[in-house]
Amino acid sequence: MNTHKETAQQILRYLFTNANGDSADAIKKYQGNELPGFGIMYPQLKELAAKYEPNNDVAIELITKNTREARMMAMILAIPENLSETQLIQLIEGAVTEELKNLLARHIIAQLLHSNNYEYLNTLFTTEIFIKGIVQSFRIHKTLPDFNHCILILRNYLKEHTENSIDILNFLEAIYRKYNKERVELKAAIENFINEFPQQKSQLGLWLSNIKELEDLY
Repeated sequence: MNTHKETAQQILRYLFTNANGDSADAIKKYQGNELPGFGIMYPQLKELAAKYEPNNDVAIELITKNTREARMMAMILAIPENLSETQLIQLIEGAVTEELKNLLARHIIAQLLHSNNYEYLNTLFTTEIFIKGIVQSFRIHKTLPDFNHCILILRNYLKEHTENSIDILNFLEAIYRKYNKERVELKAAIENFINEFPQQKSQLGLWLSNIKELEDLY
């Protein structure tokens, strides 16, 4: 039986022997040079991961490697509910690209939100990446933190960000759809934010426009 180090080495050998230079160059164009990569796409990595039992020791071994695909495999192979806080922090610190942050949100945060309370998890993640995980949790499990916590998350986002992102707009849509009885309260909260954060009036105006579009859709 292989040790977690030996299993990680097997995976790394596979990545090396299946490198695709053309794909690696294309990925660099939109992702930058933060991490070297082998040009292997997510579906192929999912197929590779299916050959191994999920294992947090293997995941932590892989997250320390300075390659895109090794860190992606770490996110896929981790068992979120069994991660120690130290291991979780290692995975968070290893998510240095937008692609890895999205995988952390889908494979780790969304699963933890399904089985852990918001207050604990909120201490571990930045608001930005936590929102990514919340959106993924809604898409997978149809769950969100309670309505008041969602409003608090929106406020925290405004404290840290002066520009919108696709994630915050997706989060607004998730709140609107999940808490259909609180839609008036959601709109009122955003309007109140304009008084609280007057320098972000245009940013919040987009939130209200987004709510108007959702009203037309739902």
